[in-house]
Amino acid sequence: MGLVACQTAPVPPDVAVAPSAEVAPPTERAKRPAPAPADAALLQSMIDAAEDGDRAFLVEAGRYVRHIQSGMLCTLDRASLFTLTRLLVFPTESVGDDVGCDHTLPDGKLTVFATRKHGLSLDDYVAGTVNSMLRMFPQAKPRDTIALRHKDLNPPRAASFDVTLDGRPYVTTAWIAEEGDWFVTVRSTYPAEAGNLMEMQSAAAIMPASLSIRAAEGR
Repeated sequence: MGLVACQTAPVPPDVAVAPSAEVAPPTERAKRPAPAPADAALLQSMIDAAEDGDRAFLVEAGRYVRHIQSGMLCTLDRASLFTLTRLLVFPTESVGDDVGCDHTLPDGKLTVFATRKHGLSLDDYVAGTVNSMLRMFPQAKPRDTIALRHKDLNPPRAASFDVTLDGRPYVTTAWIAEEGDWFVTVRSTYPAEAGNLMEMQSAAAIMPASLSIRAAEGR
């Protein structure tokens, strides 16, 4: 995602950043099938395809990719709406300080990022993210969205916009939270017609990423 160029940009005054809603996350998860050997091979191929991938990611338990520096887990979950397709390692002074896990979703995309804070405030990071979105979609119109809160995690910020892609209405949203030395960001863009289910699933994606970082730090 690379937000270095816009880290200190202010949030435009007409753009509201949503606070976290008091919405409980799902507590029941469907049983997942055991990982197949092919899953581990696929994940390793994603690591091999990313520049410096082996210095930033490793395969864990045949189903996960772990970001070495933060501990963030990205999951190959074939039962999910989101399909992990690519790992991103952005150029930084120290390898692994800015990474992402790319997922496809129906007619859209979701990426989970882990970015080392390096003393940057959450406000400035959110401002940089919002301005990056507005540069990508200059005609974007702010919209309300949700931000799910987990009792063990810092509440995320959220900024969401109605945009047009290839003549179709889309929604693009960012959810951002602090976790230890890291900013965790979920960026999701999907057709507006997908509605609340896609929004809820996208908003929830920040929780396992943040929890895995917290667990890796022993908190």
